[in-house]
Amino acid sequence: MKIYLSLTNPQNQLSVKIAETINEYYPTGLEVNSEEYNKHAGIIKLNHLIGEHMNNYNAYIKPWKSFLENLPKGFKSKIHNYGLPHQTSYGGELTLEKYEDDALIRKKKLIFNVSWLGNFYTIYGVDETYIRDKKAMGEFDFQYHAINVITVSPHREFENSFNYLKTAIDEQFVGYKLIPFRVCCFYIKDLHTSYSYPHEATVYNTIFNESLNRVYFPLIHLRGDKRYGSEPGNIKVRLLPPPPED
Repeated sequence: MKIYLSLTNPQNQLSVKIAETINEYYPTGLEVNSEEYNKHAGIIKLNHLIGEHMNNYNAYIKPWKSFLENLPKGFKSKIHNYGLPHQTSYGGELTLEKYEDDALIRKKKLIFNVSWLGNFYTIYGVDETYIRDKKAMGEFDFQYHAINVITVSPHREFENSFNYLKTAIDEQFVGYKLIPFRVCCFYIKDLHTSYSYPHEATVYNTIFNESLNRVYFPLIHLRGDKRYGSEPGNIKVRLLPPPPED
């Protein structure tokens, strides 16, 4: 069952800000490849900003590099920059554990994104595995990837690292708000991005990036406090049955 975030009647301050940002940049009810979509003022503005970031990458990445370089000692050496100029956020990864052998790779990490569309960020933990298939594609190896569970709050083995990142982001990006992971998973009715098309985009797709594919959200296992970071007042959502089988 898909859960939708309302863009027309948000119920608390965070959802108001999210809706304002999405409405500023994205049209609803239009096909991504249509002339109307590409002539939309928000899409023109978005594409212009992305073009500037790609043409002037050093200037674009400067505030993010400064943030990473100024992190306090501790986990800093395990943090890697994964921000790309075509995405709508800066990105990073903090590796907590990694196991690797001839058949398997297993990682435990924290993903964190800071949007440049609005004053938002998110943090979540990932346990993932890659099953290696040697020479599965002729001369090339192949890997079968799975996200086993996502940790959505400072929970158990993720607690110290999660709090470390949250404190660092709050201090560097003053006034930015954490978007709870459950809100990141909400869909936007009749809204598509170039990466989500032909499927509806999520809040995560619009504000951060496409790295959490739509396929994961209905199936993924979550652990921790699923309401972590939520403000008082229920965010308005709509529950719809799954689409009929083709």
